[in-house]
Amino acid sequence: HGGAAQVRLQTRGPSAFRLLILPPGTAPFDNPMIDGDSLVDAPFETTKVRNGAAITASFGSLSVTADGVVTLKDSMGRELTKSLPLMETGFERFVLRSRGGRLYGKGAGPPDAQDLATKEGSALVCNRATYAPYYYSTDGYGALGAAKVDRTTGPKMPLSYETDGRTVGWAHKGAFELHLMPAPTLENGT
Repeated sequence: HGGAAQVRLQTRGPSAFRLLILPPGTAPFDNPMIDGDSLVDAPFETTKVRNGAAITASFGSLSVTADGVVTLKDSMGRELTKSLPLMETGFERFVLRSRGGRLYGKGAGPPDAQDLATKEGSALVCNRATYAPYYYSTDGYGALGAAKVDRTTGPKMPLSYETDGRTVGWAHKGAFELHLMPAPTLENGT
């Protein structure tokens, strides 16, 4: 706990990168949406990149610079998204740039069950509705976020995302993990 903020990179399952952002005084947490005991994580290589570090797996690469710019690339080396520096956005907001891709996902309830496209999402389970902090972007990747849930948060995970068409901003409290899945289609990114 304590000390400086940390950013950790690893793979999760056979086709996702796990970005873990730990603000000062926070620790990793058990993710209720991903069962770590039954998953086999994809092998990866760690490399140094200009002013930072990267991991590369068969499905792409994820890198982070010293000022907290995170870049996701596909297996062909094409940039899919790049974040604003964590040093600028702070540790309770993580912002990815968009090339104008549409977002699909988030779950549904009776009022929005017919809409696959979304501009925002959060995590909530209640009577007749289930919302997940997930989207697939037509920029070529899927994203699933998680934050620590405790007795004070009730049925909601303390995170959400929203897009203005140019960026996708994730708001969260405390430690945050984002699973990024390079994928050319929604079917592959789910």
